[in-house]
Parts: sequence; C-alpha cells; structure tokens
Amino acid sequence: MKAIHIDDERDSLEVMRMLLTECCPQVQLVASVTSVDEGMKAIKEHKPDVLLLDIEMPGKNGFALLDELRDYDFQVIMIIGYEDYALKAIKYSALDYLLKPLDADDLCRAVEKVSAAKEAGLIRLGHYRTLLEQEDEEYNSLMIASSNGYKNIDINDLVYLRSEAGSYCVLHFTDGTKEVVPKSMNHFESLLPSKRFHRIHRSHIVNIRAVRSFDSQANEVMLANDKVLTVSVRKKAGLKQKITSNL
Repeated sequence: MKAIHIDDERDSLEVMRMLLTECCPQVQLVASVTSVDEGMKAIKEHKPDVLLLDIEMPGKNGFALLDELRDYDFQVIMIIGYEDYALKAIKYSALDYLLKPLDADDLCRAVEKVSAAKEAGLIRLGHYRTLLEQEDEEYNSLMIASSNGYKNIDINDLVYLRSEAGSYCVLHFTDGTKEVVPKSMNHFESLLPSKRFHRIHRSHIVNIRAVRSFDSQANEVMLANDKVLTVSVRKKAGLKQKITSNL
C-alpha cells in the first residue's frame, strides 16, 4: 500500500514515518512533503493508495488540496488538531481522521480501514467541493460509519432518518434495510443537502423525494415505504416549500 504524508511540521513527518515502520509494515511511505504544492506533485508522480493529510498548514491547507483535485482514486486519512474539524473531514468523505498527537493504535485502525476499502472495491467520490457549496447540492454519495467500518451510500436511497437516545441515528433505505450510525440528528441535518432533505421533527429527517403525501391538517407525511410520520407545527411551512420546489 503506497502512502503519501503531507504535513508542514517536519517533526510530525518523522513521527509518522516511525509509526508506520513499527506498526504498519504493509504501508510503503513513498513521499513525505511539507506543503500542498509539493503534495500535488507527489500525488501525480506516485499515484498513492492513501493520502495522510494534515489540515492545518500555512498558506494552502489540507482542504484546499482536496478542492484543487479533480478525479482521484485514493483514500484520505485526515490529521487534525481539533475535533471541530471532524465534521468538515466527513463532508470531504475522508475515510478516517486522526487527532494530534498521533496514536499508534488509531493509525493502525485507520490503515486497516483503507485495506478493507480496497478489498471491497470501494470507489471514492472524485471531487468534493460541492459538498461545501450551498448553491450546488447535487452530490449523491455519502460516507457513513457502519458496523463493519465505513460504507459509501447513495443518499437517493435514503427514505428517512430517525434519532435514537445516545446520539445515534437509524437510516432507513428504499430496499427496507437499515443502518445504525453513531452520529446525532444535528450531524446529519448539517451534512445532507438541505434542498432535498428536511427535518420534520426533532426525531426525524425525511427525503423530500420519498414523500408520497403530506396531510397538513393532520400534520403527517406518508413516505414511499408507507411509513407515516408526524410533522411538527413549526416545520410545516418549510416542508411544504421544499416539496413544491422538488416538483
């Protein structure tokens, strides 16, 4: 497995090299560079399987590098200094993220996810800028944590999401399957394209395209899977507007 590490701190580059040598012998570190521009060159030259990408760098940061890229078929493990970056890392569909200072066990688990993704033939989205642009919400893929690691889903197959105690969500799909994800409803509300999904209640988010009918008198929606959900009074106007705009 070929890896490239981008980090502006040379000490961090050395620590990563040491950890990979000791804990992840299956990883060949083909390049360690200190800037986005050097990283772009290294990616073109080596065509890595995984990019170990520090986010906080002077000038162009790690997100800027991913914004500049078009199609690519490697996995991304982001290295962040604060949990605040975690949501943004997910929006860019990073396979995993690591907090500084690096922990050997966390690194090994992240590398194992890359191996599992390769074996499963997981295809990465090529360009994620639209995930952060409010005016363009036509992305269709989303990476979620699943019982077996991570899974790439088509959000068009999502019918609705239900929150559970303990900051868990249950995702319900058109084929009747479900996925339990250890993320809060607020997390998914901020992540899913707002033009196509609407939070109708504190416990539910629905796919507007999966709404079969909306009874504004009874404050209920019927979904494509025949599920009937309650709509809170203050969410009715927004739901009606989105249904109209999706016609």
